[in-house]
Amino acid sequence: MQALKSNMTLQRLKLAKLDLDSKGLATIIYSLESYPSLRSLDLSDNPLSLESIKGLAAYIKSNKNLKTLKLNSVSLTPEGLKILLEALKETQSLRHLSLKCNTLGPEGIKVFGESFTGSTFLERLNLASNNIGPEGIKVFVESFTGITFLKHLSLASNKIGPEGIKSLADLLMNNPSLTRLDVSMNKLQYKGMPSLATALKVNTKLQYLNLATNNIYDEGVKILIQQGLTDNFTLTYLDLSSNDLAGVYYGDYIYGENTLNVKLLNLLQENPTIKQLILKNNSLTKRNKELVKRFSHRIEY
Repeated sequence: MQALKSNMTLQRLKLAKLDLDSKGLATIIYSLESYPSLRSLDLSDNPLSLESIKGLAAYIKSNKNLKTLKLNSVSLTPEGLKILLEALKETQSLRHLSLKCNTLGPEGIKVFGESFTGSTFLERLNLASNNIGPEGIKVFVESFTGITFLKHLSLASNKIGPEGIKSLADLLMNNPSLTRLDVSMNKLQYKGMPSLATALKVNTKLQYLNLATNNIYDEGVKILIQQGLTDNFTLTYLDLSSNDLAGVYYGDYIYGENTLNVKLLNLLQENPTIKQLILKNNSLTKRNKELVKRFSHRIEY
């Protein structure tokens, strides 16, 4: 840091994994005032104490240029989060905030909702791996429904489950700005697909949807297609990787009218909007040679 002291125009600074004690980290954070032009700051993988968070909040208030802040795996507590969010709300300049792997839980998400209600600045938010759960998602959606600024949202690996996806469906139906949503690794199961399908049927903004590793199975994807995707001409990217998609209906008859194979063939044929369909780690692509052959330019497997 000392070598950079004279650089008043530095715009990007990555200080991840510094391997310092709390006092050393606090010293570095309080020295950030020497960089008034920073637009991107990454402090990930450093356990930040409450004192460090207070120093970071003071810096945020003084730097109206900061657009990107990454605080992944920093042991952020709800108390520290509140201090941080109040500073961000005061400046209204940040556009991209990443807080993944902090185990904030429902309590932290409640703080998030309370602090951000009425805010209109953040465009990209990553809350992956924060143990939010279905109750936390409900609180989150209640806070963000109707807000018109959020475009990219990652809620991957948060134990949302079928109940949580019902709340997210409400968000999709009422948020006019969201274009990217990652809900991979959330055990959504096929039970959560009817609510999501209903939202996709009416949503005209979402372009990217990651549903990888959710135990959706063939039945869940068929629900998505029949009740939502058939009428959706906005979504361009859909990730269904690692969902145990087999493509069979009865025995080995893979081209029956009600099989997932046929449903996917018809979907891609009738809906040219979907440009990328990700089917990695599913046995379906090994069985369905026609699907792979006809749409190899749109399928990854």
